[in-house]
Amino acid sequence: MTTISRPRVDAGVPAGGEFKAYGHSDAVLSLPAPAPSDAIHGEGTLYPEDVFAHAAAYSGPGVVPAVERQYAMTTTETGRQLLLQKLDAYYNRESEYAGSRPSNDLTPQRCDQLAELGYTDIRQVSGGKVKNLYGINSITENGITPDRLEIIGRFKRHESQWSAWEKEAYLTAPVEDLDALTSTDLPTPKDEYLATMALLGTEKYTRARDAMAVGIKFRGLIEADHHSPELLHGLYQALPTTKSNAWNIVQLADKGITPDHLKKYGTKACETFSGKDLDASGLKPAVIKGLVASGVRGDLAYYRQLHTAGYTKGSDLKDASRALETTDVTTLTRARRHASGEQMALFKGATKKKITLDDARAIGRLAKAGIDEPDQLRTWTTSIHAEANRYIDRDQSLLAIHADFIEAGVTPERLGEITRAGIPVTEAAAHAKTQDLWAAGKTFRDEYAATEQRRFEQRWIREPKPWAFTEATYRDGAGQ
Repeated sequence: MTTISRPRVDAGVPAGGEFKAYGHSDAVLSLPAPAPSDAIHGEGTLYPEDVFAHAAAYSGPGVVPAVERQYAMTTTETGRQLLLQKLDAYYNRESEYAGSRPSNDLTPQRCDQLAELGYTDIRQVSGGKVKNLYGINSITENGITPDRLEIIGRFKRHESQWSAWEKEAYLTAPVEDLDALTSTDLPTPKDEYLATMALLGTEKYTRARDAMAVGIKFRGLIEADHHSPELLHGLYQALPTTKSNAWNIVQLADKGITPDHLKKYGTKACETFSGKDLDASGLKPAVIKGLVASGVRGDLAYYRQLHTAGYTKGSDLKDASRALETTDVTTLTRARRHASGEQMALFKGATKKKITLDDARAIGRLAKAGIDEPDQLRTWTTSIHAEANRYIDRDQSLLAIHADFIEAGVTPERLGEITRAGIPVTEAAAHAKTQDLWAAGKTFRDEYAATEQRRFEQRWIREPKPWAFTEATYRDGAGQ
């Protein structure tokens, strides 16, 4: 009996100086690509092996697996032929399809979809045939058949310029009616539009005719048939030119805005709020119009709070918001109790700093003392000895300090004496009636001297600088 035994050396292990393989085959199974059926064989039929050969000759054999994969992805016989036509146009210079410049949108899936719609030749969807569409995807997504595509190619406008109703007519009307439309010589675009609407039935034709009769020219307004033509035309006439586009008009109408609302509340308010909310706001139209125009954004409850606080004009709110550098309703209302937006803006321009709530209170106090403008404070400011300012904190309100000593009755001359005696300007109000200012300022002058000595010892300065005044000179400022 014959026996078969395994080799003494396993596969892959050196034996006799060579690697021996055991029980191994390099054969790879593959399925042949489907060939076109006899139903579409005939003159002009392409065969995959011929197209693949042209591809290999044109781009090298490395491209063949890619085109084979594309071919295998098609699922219909006609779809395969369309794909082969595209590939032949790419790789065969003598192909009858070479001049068609096939679109990259002709994917295997698109080829099958076109086949289902009745297309058998890529030249049916190439060049000028699709000039009025976004591309082949428009054909497949909208189910455009070859006969309808031929008619669409006659149009004078691109798909991007069609209105919603025009698109509906072009894609759904009977082909023979669409053909008759393009064959008729219509004198004006208006006549052409009405004829197109007639393809959709009496209701839409009547709407278009009636809308045009009241003066509507925008197709977007004509086709917004959930609003009356009279309302839409009224909004068009009430809006400024820059705002009178169809989209904006329909948006306003959808919010219940009427021409009367636009007249009373203004465009910005009507773009922001609905007609119902404006009518129920409890605020006068002029107030809403002004506050919205200020650029400070908020809802109607926000504007009611501001109005209660005293803001009645947009300019007042705008000035206050800019001076305080906020749109916070609490800050704005609290500040308005003491000063107007105009006053706050005036003092901000002089101080070059953001106005705080303490500043707003001080502005109100200064106004009661007869100080309405920053320049009126100059006589006090120039009388202050410079060393008296070093006790002011960074966050402390300078306007509040001024209000303190002015309310206390400190004159510019008296303020000069107080600060030259060494008393900080922040303490000036407390010493409005002090008899011996020099004695009152001793503590502060001693602190100044100690600071100078410390700076000298740390070699920040060459020598300590004595206080600029004496008891004999601080009153008249001699020696300053």
